[in-house]
Amino acid sequence: MLVTVYALRHDGFDGEIALGMKDAPRGFFLSGARIPPGQDKIQMTLTTPPTPFDQPLDLRIFGQGKVAERPIVHAALPADDMMQAFLYRHLVLAKDFKVLVTGRGSPTRLMGTGPLHLTAGGEARIQVASTVARNVNNIRVEISDAPEGIAVKRARVTRDGFEVVLVCDAAKVKPGLQGNLVLNAFGERPAAKAGKQPQRTPIGVVPAIPFEVVAPPKRST
Repeated sequence: MLVTVYALRHDGFDGEIALGMKDAPRGFFLSGARIPPGQDKIQMTLTTPPTPFDQPLDLRIFGQGKVAERPIVHAALPADDMMQAFLYRHLVLAKDFKVLVTGRGSPTRLMGTGPLHLTAGGEARIQVASTVARNVNNIRVEISDAPEGIAVKRARVTRDGFEVVLVCDAAKVKPGLQGNLVLNAFGERPAAKAGKQPQRTPIGVVPAIPFEVVAPPKRST
């Protein structure tokens, strides 16, 4: 599940904000739960247990930063991202953040740990485990709210799931950029009729991948 978190910064605070859940039931966890310094928005993912729940659950998310080495904790307020007059967007506070687990999903899992380092002007490979992806012939992967200059070059089905190759355009992305990449995968079948779009089968959202753009290695002389 994709979750967008906004940081309303005050009094010049520009540091990192760590995100977490309070009293969440077992099996719920956040991926990419960090807002980098200087940023006001992040997309992260919420993974839920595979067993359905009878009733919706109230989840509570909090953010923690440091001011003069003193921890400051604030509860996140649930809100809806609304559009007004077909152009202007604003956040409207909601009563609560409810999650309903309706059935057994098709989980995907990153193969590997640690943040992804994208070299400016280079490529990076990501391996994802997925039992569903092994049953499709062609796969398409898209980045949700992709940063300008970071894109999917290609994706292919593997024995354990699928592989994604990312490219990073050095003319558009500078070293030091941090954030999360949220990948959405689909299986594709040829259209039944000529001129129609390929038919898609949802594979799932990959847990958010923290990334940092780094400078290419210096060439030795």
